[in-house]
Amino acid sequence: MLVCALSPTGVYADDTEIFFAKANADNSENKPKANVLFLIDTSGSMERDAPNSNRTKMQELQSAFSTVIDNLGSDIDVGLAKFNGGYDNSGYGGYVFYPVSEMNDTARAEIKQIVNGLEGTSNTPTMEAYSEAARYMLGYSPTDYAERGEAVENEPRRAVNVERKRVCYQWCQYPGYEKYRWEYVYDSKYDSPTNLKNQCESNHIIVMTDGDPTSDSDYSSVTKITGGGCNGSYSCQAKLAKWLYNDDKDVEGSRKSVKTWQVALGVGKNSSQARNMKNVAEAGLGDPSAEVRFADNADELAAEFKEILDLVDKDSRTLSSPGVAVNQMNRFQYLDQLYYAVFTPNKNSNWEGNLKRYRLKNGEIVGVSGGNAIDPDTGYFKKDSRSLWSDEDDGVDVEKGGARGELVDRELYYNAGTVAKKLDWQEVEDDPEDWAAFFGLDANAPDDEVLDVANKLKVQWGDPLHSAPLLINYGGNENNNMIFVSTNGGMLHAINADDGSESYAFMPEEFVQQAEKYTSETYPLTNDNRRQTYGLDGSWVAWRKPNATDPVTGKPEHVYIYGGMRRGGRTYYALDVSSKTSPKVKWKIEGGVTNGFSDLGQSWSIPTLTQIMVGDKKVPVLVFGGGYSANDNDNRQGKARNSGDSMGNAIYIVNAETGKLIWSTSGGEMKWSVPGSISVVDKNLDGLADFLYFGDLGGQIFRVDIDQSGGKKMAVHRLAQLGGAGASGNRRFYDAPAVVYVVEDGKKKLYVVAGSGYRSHPLDESVDDALFVVKDETAMTTAQAAPTEVGLEDLTNASAETPATTDKGWFYPMQVNGEKILASPTVYTTVDDDKNTISVLAATSYSPTRQDQQESPCAVTYGSAALYRVNLLTGSGVDYNNDGVADEPPRTELKQTGIPPALTDMPGGSDGSGGPTEGVGCVGTECLELNDEGFDHLRKRRWYQMEKDEANQFKVEAMHP
Repeated sequence: MLVCALSPTGVYADDTEIFFAKANADNSENKPKANVLFLIDTSGSMERDAPNSNRTKMQELQSAFSTVIDNLGSDIDVGLAKFNGGYDNSGYGGYVFYPVSEMNDTARAEIKQIVNGLEGTSNTPTMEAYSEAARYMLGYSPTDYAERGEAVENEPRRAVNVERKRVCYQWCQYPGYEKYRWEYVYDSKYDSPTNLKNQCESNHIIVMTDGDPTSDSDYSSVTKITGGGCNGSYSCQAKLAKWLYNDDKDVEGSRKSVKTWQVALGVGKNSSQARNMKNVAEAGLGDPSAEVRFADNADELAAEFKEILDLVDKDSRTLSSPGVAVNQMNRFQYLDQLYYAVFTPNKNSNWEGNLKRYRLKNGEIVGVSGGNAIDPDTGYFKKDSRSLWSDEDDGVDVEKGGARGELVDRELYYNAGTVAKKLDWQEVEDDPEDWAAFFGLDANAPDDEVLDVANKLKVQWGDPLHSAPLLINYGGNENNNMIFVSTNGGMLHAINADDGSESYAFMPEEFVQQAEKYTSETYPLTNDNRRQTYGLDGSWVAWRKPNATDPVTGKPEHVYIYGGMRRGGRTYYALDVSSKTSPKVKWKIEGGVTNGFSDLGQSWSIPTLTQIMVGDKKVPVLVFGGGYSANDNDNRQGKARNSGDSMGNAIYIVNAETGKLIWSTSGGEMKWSVPGSISVVDKNLDGLADFLYFGDLGGQIFRVDIDQSGGKKMAVHRLAQLGGAGASGNRRFYDAPAVVYVVEDGKKKLYVVAGSGYRSHPLDESVDDALFVVKDETAMTTAQAAPTEVGLEDLTNASAETPATTDKGWFYPMQVNGEKILASPTVYTTVDDDKNTISVLAATSYSPTRQDQQESPCAVTYGSAALYRVNLLTGSGVDYNNDGVADEPPRTELKQTGIPPALTDMPGGSDGSGGPTEGVGCVGTECLELNDEGFDHLRKRRWYQMEKDEANQFKVEAMHP
């Protein structure tokens, strides 16, 4: 994989920028583009019937080609070549009859019309025609065959630009010979479609044929290009294919690599022709595993063409992933189950996703085989691994296996206001015209367009870009579990944990009414690669109320889940999912619409469930930040902090049952958006929240003191201002801080931990980001007082060789240019060799550069991932043997690339005999030993009851120096 340490300016909109090359964004000649020349077999055998069809192979080709051209990506230019025929019916060579051109609407119509007029009239001079196609792509001189071109009037004319040409009028002027008129080209060269200055351009020849070569013996047509010798059509084709793929300098000057693809129509897969074509494919793609594409009819041929062009488009955009991008994972706290939300980037706005299940065994992630499923070199799934629900090896293939592979008959629910309705597929099929407008189509859209959208909704699995799987136990036994995960396809999926089958999906009404957009395979990116479709892009939190008579194993009294849309919108939904087979809508809050929520921005903040006193009653509530203001924050890389955001600079407390607003705050020092979750602390374990902690995009950290009397007199304090002047000081907190109880020198304190980073532009390198620990020394005192505000100058640089005192806290500056923290920190406890407790702070980081990156504007900047593990109290490396020297470096480079999720600490899983093993910490698919004797899980995302320490987001732990 090529990765590039370049930072584009002012064009991207979110953290998906790591999946694109710099050339996608700048204004230079380096533009992602593919030049594709189809070489079409026009031999007489193309007029024979296709296998098991009453249509000819030519007719099947014409149908397939029209389908492909209609759905062609915007960055692919297409041209056409064919075998010589007509008067030159002895079948020598071929020629280009439609130059590689941009496929605008006019060109699409022209090229389809030309192909629809093709006839099978020649022999099969594949090698000679292929060499002519190569000459065109390279800008070489045409051969005599191409100079003459077609002579019969109903054949398409050569339409390639050359430097000099004249038309033959000699004997052609006599009566009866006008039809034999042709252009004669002399001392000329093709006008090549390739641009040597565009480093991001790719070039391709797709050879489609239905039979072995005939009248194809002019081997010099190849050797005049490649040099050396060859004998036999296929041998010479392979020689030329290899030569074209390798882009060394040649006798006529610099050139660019050209890939050759082989497509066989109506050819047996075990035939000698298939074996010969495979040799050419291997040479033309530089891959010994390359295959011939086989098809027998139009649908199959269109599918093969589409797959090739998808690969071509991906190649031209340098848009790819390590095979699978693992965004989020979750586990069931007491089992060895692991659930991974995975996705793959795409060339359009709709990306593919899945949910896959693995197990943790002896500290390793394992699949069906029981062996380690992770590639030690990449940190991602092995290609031949198989997740637990899958019937075949699915490895790095997002679209294979998982919950997606278990989907059979989708039951799709949507809402009309707060009423959940089940979409009746039969009604859609019977009266599609009634559903056109409902799906976002024109009210007069043809029935087949409506049915196409409906059929795609039945199987759609969008990308869970930022959605972590949520696991809920439904009682009876520990295996009666459901998993909820939402995607940018606009759906929330309810998955049975046992077999991966989908119980139902829920799609909000605002997304159903744009279903045409969410199901389109060609809905484009913008010119600067911004996605145009987002859906339910956030994570969900659950309130599971235990059964009063059997709280341990009984069916829960109710299960409610709550979630937002992130970039998909400004709305929060509350769903009653107490039934495993159907959801109900409890309430929804819509920013700018629902009374009291005018400042609510994009709903990024994952709600936190807790309890507070409202009047004289304990009331379950949700606390969440005001969200994200895209207009204020999407394009501020390399700039100083602005004066404030127009929305999102608030926090809200709502009744978890009704969604009614209980309290909100904004204004004052709260000038910037609060996209992260809110951390809640219950200091006296009475089941009520005492403090709220949160960060904002202005580099500030706040504490809110909850009114314990049941009123609304909440006190808001700025705990820290950690932003600075200029672009380098424009620090941002996108995630919830971790809050930890510490007894230090006999004094009770809360340590507030946060990491800064520009989540919306991970490639930005202008900010000096850091990991911060701020001490709140007043929160735990008997006479609770406002905290003393601190700035960066008050904190100790923990990376210094001789750190000063850490009285007010410390910071650990990132060690790599552009490095930033883009996930919430984790704190766990371990012990040293003398059995003394050590509190370890772990945080993952992302850097836009890697040591093995190649500086190329065409390379995708996946960047590198790292894990910081330091002593919570001092910020220094962890010393396990008490010799005063850290036993492991504070920063560990991870094998995976891309933005890592937070570290999840967990037991090591089953040891194979039913017993637990030592705990590990997993960052996505990469697990590390934590030396974790006595460690506790600090962060909770799943709620069983509203009692004692269950009523806070972060469990209060006693930690001692």
